[in-house]
Amino acid sequence: MAERGVVVTGPMARVVVVEQMVLVAETFGLALGGAVDARAVVVSVGSSTRSIAAEVLKARPSVVFMDCDLGPYVDCAALVEALVAQKLQVIVLTNRGDDEVFLGECLRRGAVGALCKSGGLAPIVVALRHALARQPVMDIAHARRLMAVAQNAKDSHAVGRQRLSTLTAREREVLIELMSGATAPEIARSWCLSEVTVRTQIKSILSKLGVTSQLAAVAAARHDGWVPAGSPTPSQNTQIRTRRSAAARPAPRASRRPPAAPRR
Repeated sequence: MAERGVVVTGPMARVVVVEQMVLVAETFGLALGGAVDARAVVVSVGSSTRSIAAEVLKARPSVVFMDCDLGPYVDCAALVEALVAQKLQVIVLTNRGDDEVFLGECLRRGAVGALCKSGGLAPIVVALRHALARQPVMDIAHARRLMAVAQNAKDSHAVGRQRLSTLTAREREVLIELMSGATAPEIARSWCLSEVTVRTQIKSILSKLGVTSQLAAVAAARHDGWVPAGSPTPSQNTQIRTRRSAAARPAPRASRRPPAAPRR
């Protein structure tokens, strides 16, 4: 059997390709040589995880190939989980071969394989053939290692979020300001506080987060996806600081010079 061929016994297998690129999705079946019934589900601006899952299920596929980058409104890992819950075999395609945490999370959610697009068509054909035969799509030891990496990252996030939860309300406000790019002197001026007070709060934040610099504190908060409910965006923070600074700035003094005498 040729390496690039797909052997299908019985009725032609149906494959769904979930992609952002229309051209890639629609030519996937042609690339497989017409050996399968390939359908395209294209992710557009108005798409959501739920709408894409419903569209895939409507096609009743045997195997789903899914690009891991489906835009900001579709959670790829959640989509994998939703499709696997309906007994579908999902294979994730990615350009981010080095993103082991993401690939491992998709495998943890039930994907049967994760392939890098840069490997070309041959590995995809092999993966499809194995999936149709209900055989392992990828090396089991490699899959387990990726899942362990994802689990370790998840545990690390949990520890980070627990540390962030120990911050006081004022410390959370200071951290939000730091995340928006504000410096200690700027925070002090905008809040009409002494710089010593702000630096004391920053020191407490660093201690509670187990880091040694403001940059590390900001990086830790972003790494753990920390965005307090109702917190302003960075641009809103900038506007708020500007208004506070303007309010704190003393009004200009009125000129005491006597009015000039009228000319005769």
